[in-house]
Amino acid sequence: MQQRPWPKRLLLLLLFMAPGFLRAQYIGPPAVLALLGEWHVGLTQVPSDLKGVATDGPRRALGVSFPFRIVPAWQLRVRYDDGLFSGSQSFTSGPANATATTSVKQRQASLDAVYSPGGDRWTMHRPYLYAGAGLGIMQTWHERTLMGYVAMPGLPPATQEQTWSPVGRLFLGVQVFRSVALEAQFQSSTHRFEGVRYTDACATLGLRVWPAVLFARDASARPD
Repeated sequence: MQQRPWPKRLLLLLLFMAPGFLRAQYIGPPAVLALLGEWHVGLTQVPSDLKGVATDGPRRALGVSFPFRIVPAWQLRVRYDDGLFSGSQSFTSGPANATATTSVKQRQASLDAVYSPGGDRWTMHRPYLYAGAGLGIMQTWHERTLMGYVAMPGLPPATQEQTWSPVGRLFLGVQVFRSVALEAQFQSSTHRFEGVRYTDACATLGLRVWPAVLFARDASARPD
């Protein structure tokens, strides 16, 4: 007897039902499941404590979140974000040279509370502000690799270290359209590398896009 893939079907069902927490009704075939996430793309500044090892200037920030409506003015966002900072330093000793490349990779899972005083921010038809805060856990991977003459005196050693730490953030956004928001956030976390504790405080400016909201409608708009 062939067993039915109940776990897979249950997962698909839960994913399909997820927008119901946010919206009263979801319209669309299962093919739109890939659009459930609210996607975030933006630029983040290099944390001040990393400017000596990471290239100055803004770096990319990517993330995805899943928003759930509690009441019209309050939502929760379950989110995942990652970021990457990197930079290189050159060392020379006579005819020999070497390069030390440092990279700091950050991955985080967190929960945001979003307050929109104008009501459910996905049903409004005019731009307005929303704000909130979030807490989560950050994984930071700090690594240094060497190329060239690695036996050069004074060259820092190749090493890598992983740190888990809490992360907190504050954010302010403008819901421009039903599916597009412009959001600025400030977040802070810490990590250790070679016995030194770093405080990674940085600001990010980006867009939040949730295509699936275009398939949703309010229960109040549904005929009885």
